[in-house]
Amino acid sequence: MSEFFDSPDEHNGDESKRHPRMFPSASKVSRERQASNKHALSMVRLSRRDSQYGEICSLDPEPVIRLLLEAAGLSEIVQNELVHLAVTSDGANSFHNHTQISIGLKVVDIQAHHCKTKKPLFARSLEQGDENNRGIFQGVQSSEMCTTCIMTDARNKSSMYAEIFSNFFKFTETLKNEGLPASAFGPALAPFIITHPSDLKAIWTTSGRGGNCKKTNFFCHLCSATRHDLVRWREKNQRCNRCIRRNKGKCFHHLVCEDESLGAYVDKYGKDYDEIMAASKLQHDHMMATCHMCDTHIDYHIPTNDPQKIAQYASFIARE
Repeated sequence: MSEFFDSPDEHNGDESKRHPRMFPSASKVSRERQASNKHALSMVRLSRRDSQYGEICSLDPEPVIRLLLEAAGLSEIVQNELVHLAVTSDGANSFHNHTQISIGLKVVDIQAHHCKTKKPLFARSLEQGDENNRGIFQGVQSSEMCTTCIMTDARNKSSMYAEIFSNFFKFTETLKNEGLPASAFGPALAPFIITHPSDLKAIWTTSGRGGNCKKTNFFCHLCSATRHDLVRWREKNQRCNRCIRRNKGKCFHHLVCEDESLGAYVDKYGKDYDEIMAASKLQHDHMMATCHMCDTHIDYHIPTNDPQKIAQYASFIARE
């Protein structure tokens, strides 16, 4: 608070009459904003542009990634080894038909440390003090180990996602397959492990598939079925009780499974399923941040240059 004072112009240049303010003046805010923009332009090439949807702010992903890796202590490791990054996205509706969406990258590598405390982001948990037990990796949530690469403040149109964000997702595919070449920002980097831990709404939004089956053409993001494939209905006494009660002439509801059939199925197979899941050591949570590095996960990336790990994982999957 002591840094904020009245402008000298307000007292004819008399410094002795200047008094501290609780909030900075408009001119100081403007100077700080200009200095911040200048620094961002030099470090991460911040750019702003207008589109038919609204304002788009973006950062050059290459210097951003290199700075993020340096902060996490991975700059040297990534030159020879695979490093795990996650593509994250989030958004919110600002007001009617207007939305703000941010997409960026987050460090989720087990070798990374916190940018300030230098403590590991992931700690190995040993069971019963057994040093030979590999244990599990527990993630430490941190908003300081991620960065925004592109942000929009625009009208909420489905075509915007394909036009505005497609280049960034293509860039992440290049990171996954080829890595980063040597440039003025630093040496060449090995290919990355890239995951997309998105919720269902984000998948629908970025893929352009999924949603209400009577409103959206491709209502399922996992198959090619369209809403026109489901245009069937029942009339008169074949309608469901809900449509009869509401006096609907056409019933578009379909019986998925009768209660009796479902109960018999659970009684027959439920016990076997519970026993199998209790005995299984195979992990299958695809939202797990370190799934590609866990050798008991179905999504484990097997090192191609390690015959021992290849044989171990093949044996493990065969047992499962």
